[in-house]
Amino acid sequence: MSKVKKVLAAVIAASVAASMAVGATGCQKVDTASSTGGAGDTGSAAASGTSTGNISGELKLAVFKGGYGDQVWKDIAAKFEEKYPNVKVSITSDPNLGDVIRPKIINNDAPDLIYLASTNKSGLMQSLISDKQLVDVSDVFEDGLKDKLIDGVLDGPTYQPYGDGKIYAAPLFYSVNGIWYDANLFEKNGWSVPKTWDEAFAVADKAKQQGIAMYTYAAANAPAYNENVVWPMIAAIGGEQKLDDIFNYKAGAWNDQAVTDTLNIFKKIGDGGYLLDGTMGMTHTQSQQQWLQDKALFIPNGAWIQNEMKDSPRADGFKFAMMPTPATKEGQKQAVWSQTEEMYIPTKAKNIDAAKAFMKFLYEDDIVKMMAKASNSLPPLKNGPELVKGLVDDATYSSMEIGASSDYIQVSGGFANTQSTNINIRQDFFKGIGDILNKKTTPAELQKKLEDESQQLAKLVTTTTSSDASASSN
Repeated sequence: MSKVKKVLAAVIAASVAASMAVGATGCQKVDTASSTGGAGDTGSAAASGTSTGNISGELKLAVFKGGYGDQVWKDIAAKFEEKYPNVKVSITSDPNLGDVIRPKIINNDAPDLIYLASTNKSGLMQSLISDKQLVDVSDVFEDGLKDKLIDGVLDGPTYQPYGDGKIYAAPLFYSVNGIWYDANLFEKNGWSVPKTWDEAFAVADKAKQQGIAMYTYAAANAPAYNENVVWPMIAAIGGEQKLDDIFNYKAGAWNDQAVTDTLNIFKKIGDGGYLLDGTMGMTHTQSQQQWLQDKALFIPNGAWIQNEMKDSPRADGFKFAMMPTPATKEGQKQAVWSQTEEMYIPTKAKNIDAAKAFMKFLYEDDIVKMMAKASNSLPPLKNGPELVKGLVDDATYSSMEIGASSDYIQVSGGFANTQSTNINIRQDFFKGIGDILNKKTTPAELQKKLEDESQQLAKLVTTTTSSDASASSN
């Protein structure tokens, strides 16, 4: 996890929202055999990640096709061809991109650059990490580009999975997620935005008198949306190291008081009748629709929610607004959850030079603006807000304001990669939170279950030495 106080946030594309419930363990692997720059080919440009400087030939892109379509990628490709007239760009775009390109990678017909989030249900990036099939792209961030990115964003295990100081992926989109509310509802009732959970429950008691519940979420199909609440809470209560310990399966991590205090908030929501009736059977769009109609005060989500629900009915005067997760006590610094979507180059790519040039091209101001206007998304650039002002929606800008403030802790991360296993600790955690809300289990029972699973996973962690990583170009 990047231990950073990031200075900006933007929006993540809606595609990651659908895959948030998928864990990092138990990923399907891809074939490790390679005839071009494979794991054992230490002398090639593919294996070393070095560039020859020859930007020409065919550049094959494979990009996730989200709600905004793929026209913007075609437009960006045309701009790239103008800059590099000896390059011809071809694009593969599909909502099920991982399933489409996995057999191509196996059959030595890999794309040169892939944009598909590490959280995607296909598990493609995690497989490429495990199988040592990603190119070192550290040189992309030379010449000042790294300094333009939000501090620390490249430091986490997603980007440096082997601890060798080398970078194997680049962040294309970045978001700060949290708890969303209707600012107009708060304004017209004279309610202050809560900074602590005591204040949140006090507002909820007032709202209950108007028939408004406190909380709802996508319990039926995306319960992991609650990560926008629980991970920041654990970090705020116990420090970011506590979250690192959980993600790295450290013994005793799930029994920590920070986890207990976090789960007790959900117990109070369930026991106190603060959960919107019917939530446990609601999908993400159903819960979001109820929230838009002021049936519930709060919903955990990302800034994609405004675009995702743009055609849905809502309460009169509804205003999208986001707040950090409330603190459990006065004086405790609040925290928010940040996420990225990644792009990367497989070692079987045949045009690594052009792929690296295109990767860097996506951070240029004009291209960032083009992508923001089309997708409501942007990379983790320090000057992101000024670049996209007026090009993104209100929800996105609300999250950006939170991300731009040094008043809050920005936390991110994910479970350490393991060998293939049937254990999905992430899935079990968020299902367990639903069981607490539904009074089917207790915090203590869930913590015991997760601690047991964690220690089983600790024995399956994928480890790679620095020399192994260097030799494999992953």
